[in-house]
Amino acid sequence: MEIQREAFWQCEAERTLQLGLTEGFLFSPLKTSCQIYITTENTDVFRAAHTCRKCPQLSCAMRHEEPLEIRIVTEEGEEGQTIVYETGTVWEAIREKAEGNSFPCGGSGRCGKCGIQVLQGELPVSREDKQKFTQAELEQGWRLDCRAKLVESITIKLGWQKETKIRAVAGFSQAAVTEAMPEEKVISQKQREEYGFAIDLGTTTLAIQLISLRDGRCLDTYTGLNGQRDYGADVIARIQASLQGEREALQKRILRDLWTGMERLRERGGLPYEALKRIVLVGNTTMLHLLLAYPCDGLGCVPFQPYYTGKIQMAAAKLFPELPREAKLLILPGISAFVGADIVSGLYALKLYKQKENCLLIDLGTNGEMVLGNREGFLAASVAAGPAFEGGNIRWGTGSIPGAISGAHFEQGALTVETIQNQPPVGICGTGVLELTEALLKGGIIDETGRIGEDWFDTGYPVAVSREGQRICLTQADIREIQLAKAAVRAGIQALLERSGLTEQQLHRVYIAGGFGYYLDAEKAIAIGMFPPVFSGKIQAVGNSALRGAAGLLLHPEEMAEAEMAAGAAREIELSTDTVFQNTFMEAMLFS
Repeated sequence: MEIQREAFWQCEAERTLQLGLTEGFLFSPLKTSCQIYITTENTDVFRAAHTCRKCPQLSCAMRHEEPLEIRIVTEEGEEGQTIVYETGTVWEAIREKAEGNSFPCGGSGRCGKCGIQVLQGELPVSREDKQKFTQAELEQGWRLDCRAKLVESITIKLGWQKETKIRAVAGFSQAAVTEAMPEEKVISQKQREEYGFAIDLGTTTLAIQLISLRDGRCLDTYTGLNGQRDYGADVIARIQASLQGEREALQKRILRDLWTGMERLRERGGLPYEALKRIVLVGNTTMLHLLLAYPCDGLGCVPFQPYYTGKIQMAAAKLFPELPREAKLLILPGISAFVGADIVSGLYALKLYKQKENCLLIDLGTNGEMVLGNREGFLAASVAAGPAFEGGNIRWGTGSIPGAISGAHFEQGALTVETIQNQPPVGICGTGVLELTEALLKGGIIDETGRIGEDWFDTGYPVAVSREGQRICLTQADIREIQLAKAAVRAGIQALLERSGLTEQQLHRVYIAGGFGYYLDAEKAIAIGMFPPVFSGKIQAVGNSALRGAAGLLLHPEEMAEAEMAAGAAREIELSTDTVFQNTFMEAMLFS
């Protein structure tokens, strides 16, 4: 009312408009209205073609945003999907629709891997765009979709390398399933037509095997990506996403991925639903919490208390309603918040809880989980190796897909690289990052501190040229990522040895599990200091030991008690407060 009075006086409304104003600041005649307009320094706000999407007044009560369209053009230039956009970022709009994408930073704009090229329409340049793209690339329409908010309908081409075809989980052939079944065990005739699924649910990938319960044969194998990677490459990012209200979405995503894999195997095998009897599933503690929609509060802060780590036996239909009620889902027990059922499954598969000799099992992935001991008991630990071993947080990093650089050699002053399936280079996978680091260290491009030569400090060392003519480089930041990862593994090993009262020489065997570990060149890993030199000749790659254990328990569910025994025999060491770990970690950062 006071503003109306001020407007009345400023406009001299009594003289110019013959209006009156009562003592209560009401106009006369009645129903006269006074419009108040607020001016700003932004002269573009008021115009005839004004749209709310371009207006900076986000709190305006009159704000209204009409749905827009995102038209996606394929790599071949053909019209693809059209997605309706209402609010949020372009990344949020398309991540549900565009399969095979990889967003290691969870949409924070740090990794720079979600590039899109705008072919038609306007898309403002963000601060992160300027950091990740050159001026020429910005002029060509390149933007980060996780930072992009539409102001009008656009046509785009996806710039990321789709990771829909990853290298199969190796080291686990069809014969390996039957090896997990002792010869004296005989499958009954009643199970002649019955089958089951063994599943390893990883942070980055998932592996499923279709196994005959009649004779233990692996009938088929499926490998795919964990779609939760849209929310971040590591477990910390997933935990944060769950705590920020995405728990249901995370569960929905992984259930969809698992169902896709099981359905594909079932259809290829021509098997009926009714013949499915059991599913045995393993994974790290965080992945199982997300699968079962457990609260993740305890996983994200000290003292890191999981909601539940015991074994689970339930009707599979509770998670997958399409399955028969008789089908059972068995989930192995874990050890702690960061040493999960996948490690317990590996202990069961390798029967380490029966061995007299001291053995070390290391699962090299986003989390470096390791267990040291023998039949007398185990010490377990988990190191935050980060996603570098799987191509995460690497500028040109990618999964183990065709064309990923997986090997490197530096001879006579020249660098040569190898790619998966000898396809044209598309990026660098985990083993490629490690081998490139070793090769450049050997060639004197990198010094023992990890610093790259001045000529390549800003731009990165060129290792290949992509099919599109882009330079694939290994950057200084990439080298720091592999330094952190290898130092964490080395320090974790040393801490376990110290706590066990053992020396490196007293280890009988070192088992390296996981896809990265299977393709790892152990001698090159030793050369960069990931493992001590005395490990040479003791390292054995065992492939996906977690999946092998799941397959064994699928055939012999009565042996679940042995898996529980293995889990119960392990005691975790908290490395965050371990002085041996901290001191060794700093030393292990050096390439020496």
